[in-house]
Amino acid sequence: MSFSKKQVQQMLGEYPKTFIVAGAHSLADVFTFDDLTQPHFILFEADIRLVTEMQANLNDMERVKVIHACLSDKENEEIEFHNLPLGSSSILAPIHENLTHFSDKFVEASKKIKMQTTTLDAWMLELKILRPVCLIVDVQGAEAKVLRGSVKILKFVDLILIEASTREYYKNQVLLPELKKLLKQMNFRVLRKRVDPWNYQGDLLAMNEEVISFKKLMQVIF
Repeated sequence: MSFSKKQVQQMLGEYPKTFIVAGAHSLADVFTFDDLTQPHFILFEADIRLVTEMQANLNDMERVKVIHACLSDKENEEIEFHNLPLGSSSILAPIHENLTHFSDKFVEASKKIKMQTTTLDAWMLELKILRPVCLIVDVQGAEAKVLRGSVKILKFVDLILIEASTREYYKNQVLLPELKKLLKQMNFRVLRKRVDPWNYQGDLLAMNEEVISFKKLMQVIF
């Protein structure tokens, strides 16, 4: 992710108490965004191998929860999960000729695994969420699907850090301009963006409009 712990804190004015990570891949997000305030981390990952590895390396099971789930915009839809090299697995079919821009390893055939999808909203009642909340979405092209399956939970999310691309690496991937429009429809304002011109990949940092309005009100009052 392109944004740092310090930038996340600056945007909110306080440090998040909960990080929800869609597409965790590893414990790197915990190491990157952990803080002396000891926030809680809820990590979702579809690849069972990565889930097993993360669970084996957890040393604080009170604060860090790892959930094996294939997040999308629909409940109980059977899909093909494309298990790719270099940890870039996705519920969207890869476009290999574009992915080879990153590495020649992507010419290898991906392994397809039948999986049942779920949504973040379906987990809402089971999650212990303390605000402010930062949602991190890094699901290899399926970011829009995860957002559409998170309509209820987004009302409790203060900040979104989401991967975006200006090039289609996966079939039917929603690219950066449309992703920005989707965030706006969901009442989030993109405040910062960073895109690497080399690989057409980057991140958006968006804040809940209600949080922005509240901050403006507090500035007027005080």
